[in-house]
Amino acid sequence: MDRLTRIRTWIAVAVVVGSWSCGQDASPAARFMEVVDSAGVRVVRNTAASWGAGEAWLVEADPEWVLGELEGPAETRFFGITDVAWRSDAGITVSDAGSSEVRAFGPDGTHLWTQGGEGDGPGEYRSLSTLLPLPGDSVAVYDSRARRVSVVGPDGEFARSVIPEPREGHTMAAPRVAVASRLWVSAGGARFDGDSPPSGTTAPPVSFFFARPDGAVLDSILSLPTAARLIQQNERGVSIWTVPFSVGAPMAGGGGRLVTADPSAPVWTARDSAGRVVQRVSFPSEARRLEDGDWAADLEVAVEGEDDPERIRAVTEAYEAMDRPGEWPILDEVILDGDGNVWIEAFQARVDQGEPSRWWVFTGDGRLLGRVSLPAGLEVQAISRDRIVGVATDELGVERIQLHRIRRPGS
Repeated sequence: MDRLTRIRTWIAVAVVVGSWSCGQDASPAARFMEVVDSAGVRVVRNTAASWGAGEAWLVEADPEWVLGELEGPAETRFFGITDVAWRSDAGITVSDAGSSEVRAFGPDGTHLWTQGGEGDGPGEYRSLSTLLPLPGDSVAVYDSRARRVSVVGPDGEFARSVIPEPREGHTMAAPRVAVASRLWVSAGGARFDGDSPPSGTTAPPVSFFFARPDGAVLDSILSLPTAARLIQQNERGVSIWTVPFSVGAPMAGGGGRLVTADPSAPVWTARDSAGRVVQRVSFPSEARRLEDGDWAADLEVAVEGEDDPERIRAVTEAYEAMDRPGEWPILDEVILDGDGNVWIEAFQARVDQGEPSRWWVFTGDGRLLGRVSLPAGLEVQAISRDRIVGVATDELGVERIQLHRIRRPGS
């Protein structure tokens, strides 16, 4: 490269970088974020939310409709909802592990069809897990016990099933998210050194790889840590406890992108359909030290309502044996909405589960819009452009699917 070319290149870079940092003369986003290009990766550093007065989105506290009851039609009784997916008409498809059924509902909550049942035959299930959308309102249903994917058509008809092939050295190929209609991300299962899990606190990594709906394995992508677990081996067998304040790395997919996040840091990363990192986004959030009182409060909730002294003793001893995290996680969940915006849930301790959850909302290019509060007790399953669907459990333990409208000023 000659001297003149280098000068021109330097000027071009200076203009691009300067356009993000020159205050009142730049884009309004420049006041809240800095963007650089690092070897083809878009690096975004948010310094503040960009929503101004009256611009924040509002999620209505009262649901537009509710499904779920203690008594009533079988199609509206739920016993362990594991996933909810949007249909193209703004209706939903639901996987219910307790009944081993997949059910579809229209945009107003009207029941459309039910498919499945407990068993090992075609179109039957043992342990329903993930739903992944396919073209034309078909869905892929993952049975984690059978390690089998079943395809259900738009009208509830069973089409076919396949057992995804694991990568060499892995025990499974469990579909997690759909990056595109013909491209999934699957998990290979946690891997331990040796023949059996070691005693003590551990957070084994899980490998993820691209796969197709027909079960074919494509390229490996990355390895992420799981939530920490305490493993206790004794004469009765092995006990496994999830360590409180420990979160596995969340991920979301859609629109040809895979988004992952680090629970311990205010950072999320986007990859393209080839697995290449194309964007890293950071945002302001303060680390919080995990105190003795936090740990004790979580234990109190864990044994609340428990009458069996042996169970209380076992839980208490497990808490004492765990390697305790030094800090609270920062985030817990990632979801992509229908517009490609990235929603990230702030971590919520077990003692605060009755409080509204708080979510950061980013545009697809990484700009932090602001924070949104969601109704207390709502476990979010999917987000479209203007609606959120989630699961809530009442005081009787009845699961309810709730649909809440998102209000955007000016829309």
